[in-house]
Amino acid sequence: MRAAATIIIPNWNGTRWLPGCLSALARQTVSPAEVIVVDNGSQDDSLDTIAAHPLTTTIISLEQNRGFAYAVNRGIEKAQTEYVVLLNNDTAPNSTWLEKLVNSMEEAGPRVYAVGSLMLSMQDPSKIDDAGNSVSWYGAATKRLHQVDLSSTVPDTNPFSVSAGATVYRKAALAEIGPFDEDFESYLEDIDLGIRAKLHAWTCKLCPDAIVLHQAHGSDLPHNTYIRLITCNRLALFWKYLPLKWLIKKSPHIIYGQIYFLIAYGRPLASLSGYLRFFRRAWKFRKNRRQVRSATDWEVLFSKEPLDPPLSHFLNGYWRSLIKWIRRA
Repeated sequence: MRAAATIIIPNWNGTRWLPGCLSALARQTVSPAEVIVVDNGSQDDSLDTIAAHPLTTTIISLEQNRGFAYAVNRGIEKAQTEYVVLLNNDTAPNSTWLEKLVNSMEEAGPRVYAVGSLMLSMQDPSKIDDAGNSVSWYGAATKRLHQVDLSSTVPDTNPFSVSAGATVYRKAALAEIGPFDEDFESYLEDIDLGIRAKLHAWTCKLCPDAIVLHQAHGSDLPHNTYIRLITCNRLALFWKYLPLKWLIKKSPHIIYGQIYFLIAYGRPLASLSGYLRFFRRAWKFRKNRRQVRSATDWEVLFSKEPLDPPLSHFLNGYWRSLIKWIRRA
């Protein structure tokens, strides 16, 4: 039996993780209509690893790393099914994962654009890795229930947004909402999509029965690149959607968040590179901002959760990072 879903795996230098991911897909109780691997210009043996695996896959090979958003958009364009499922290469879904995920989507309401999986830590499956995402006025994008014992909680099935690391999307919804924003390149593009979905009156769900083991940061970019991209994209989320009066109203929170992360990362040059990247791309983010100018209930876009860790922890716990930052600067 085949599901009306195409699985899309973005890959960049993922030879270490691909065999486990592809083998897990081969054991699914319901087979995907197609598995598309979009290779982002890998310089390792990824393509040979994929070709040697018995699971039948379609490969889209890009000449260079264009980022997560660009890669998955190319896969979504090629998919011919009603649903598309994005799956990180550093994951291992359990055997009923796809069946549970697609069934949950089919049982959801007509205005549900995505259903996310419950991602557990590959190193310790008793711990939750990701049960959906939230974003605060400080710009802190948070994995819900991260590192919480699975046995001690019941995940909320109505998160702010769902992680693009293991989620099924309705193609008809993406046609209305728009694709992943390629100006984000990598990181926070799923939260950006979630905000856009809310503004178009779409919602998302979490399926706690769709279990995926995830190796956090298994296929991550170098740390300085990560800081540069996420610093830029954190600002882009505010700039893209908030009118001027809300930017002014929330400026103390936004500025505090930038100072917090600048010191917390302890790599000022990478953070400053992220700010520069944002200002260079601000006009691109702004052109998309005009599409949602009519929205008025801006409180629904960002959560009211405090920055974690709070101010006291920031002042007392990060003084070593501040000293390291001064030394490096």
